[in-house]
Amino acid sequence: MLTLDEWASIKILKEKGHGIKEISRLLKMSKNTVRKALRSDSFKEYSGDNKDDVLKSRSNVSAYHEKILEMLIKDKFIGSRIFIEIRKLGYSGSKTAFYDYLRRLKGQVNISKISQRYETDAGVLSQFDWAEYSVFLGKVLTKVIVFSTLLCYSRYRKYYASLDSKQGSIIESLEEAFCFFGGVTEQILLDNAKAMVLRRIGPAVRWNPKFLELVCYYNIQPKACLPGRPETKGKVENPFFYLQEHFIKGGKFNSFEDFLKQLEDFNDQVNQRLHQGTGKIPQELFLTEEKRHLKPLPEQRFVGSSEDFRKANYDCLISVGGNKYSVPYTYGGKQVWIRIVQGVRLKVYSQQAKLMAEHHLSKGKNQIIINPAHYEGLKRKKISDKDLLMKMFKQAFPDKASFADKLVAAYRMNAAYHLFRILDSLKYYPQKEVEAALLKGLELNCYSSNIIIGLLRAGSQIKMEDAFSLGIVKDIPQVDISRNLEEYNLLGGNGYDR
Repeated sequence: MLTLDEWASIKILKEKGHGIKEISRLLKMSKNTVRKALRSDSFKEYSGDNKDDVLKSRSNVSAYHEKILEMLIKDKFIGSRIFIEIRKLGYSGSKTAFYDYLRRLKGQVNISKISQRYETDAGVLSQFDWAEYSVFLGKVLTKVIVFSTLLCYSRYRKYYASLDSKQGSIIESLEEAFCFFGGVTEQILLDNAKAMVLRRIGPAVRWNPKFLELVCYYNIQPKACLPGRPETKGKVENPFFYLQEHFIKGGKFNSFEDFLKQLEDFNDQVNQRLHQGTGKIPQELFLTEEKRHLKPLPEQRFVGSSEDFRKANYDCLISVGGNKYSVPYTYGGKQVWIRIVQGVRLKVYSQQAKLMAEHHLSKGKNQIIINPAHYEGLKRKKISDKDLLMKMFKQAFPDKASFADKLVAAYRMNAAYHLFRILDSLKYYPQKEVEAALLKGLELNCYSSNIIIGLLRAGSQIKMEDAFSLGIVKDIPQVDISRNLEEYNLLGGNGYDR
């Protein structure tokens, strides 16, 4: 049987916006007990006892239970202030009795975990935070970071996962959320992580310069929550509890890509699930009421003044982390900027913030990672990087890797020239014919590009203009022409004497 104090606590917590499950956890009682108490309009109705008799059996201070609880939770008053306030309301008991009662009350209710629910208008506030989990990706236990950006009015959210919580991944997760929402709120509530807040002294916040550039670019005002007061981010931290209980626990993921796919599906399910706080479905509330209040996005993605810039060489490669990665050939010799996201991907942007290349980061060193599509349309430009050409040759002819190795051994000084000419021949000859010529070259122990192209000439019909582009001149057919000598008298001028 509940006491009057416990019954009143349930009623007040419900009025503050807490759900049955949360009240049950805070007061350490069953959810059925909480439901039964909430169904009654008075303690007498709930208990079946005479309310006056119950009050008489209590200290005089219990008559002020609801007011005391309100001052503890809502006003955050300390004990001495509460004692003064209830004195004004008519409390005539002793100070000792009051403090005994206050200690029992704090023991029943974890005040530090209770905060007043506050609501914001549509398009005003969003919240951002992340949590770290250890999950098995296949058979490997891996640290995974899940970011959450949530619109406070509709509770519409975007989850985004990464293998690190570096600034690049943080910025990428925020931009992905902004694009997902199709706009931004007026303010965003954040934690005090170094990637966002360099230093905080009381209310004074010194923002990380690059992060400050980001929020200014998107015209959104940042607000850092008070240190030691995580309840100010309650709307975003509760989803992490739900994420852990319904997605992380017992989840099976074959790889990080599988984790991302399942997280995206889970994100859709959460946005279409009835929210206990609002009593509405987040996606419907977002589409019908909040979306139109969001501020529009800039036309291009954010490029900060401190972005990590690289210059692509004339073989269309940039160096990142001890490896080389390809970019489209139109960016050869130009400045580009990079962003490493999710701990596994490299994104390459033009100076106009256009995404023009994306690679998975290599775990090795001194590797060349190329996308063949980046070189499509490159007709007359000669590539001179031997390592790149070797990489391209082995991708084009995976079964003829030994040919390339022997070619390099035979022509150390100009191996790039021969590799380039053989690769360039693919523009004019079918793949199977080039492979047959390479096989013949292996049999003859000849690796010169002149030999390979000669073999191709012998076995193919090639257009004359293409042959000239390869440096190949085919035999010109000879035609006998007979002419009457008298016709030369008509060659203008005075002609020649007979």
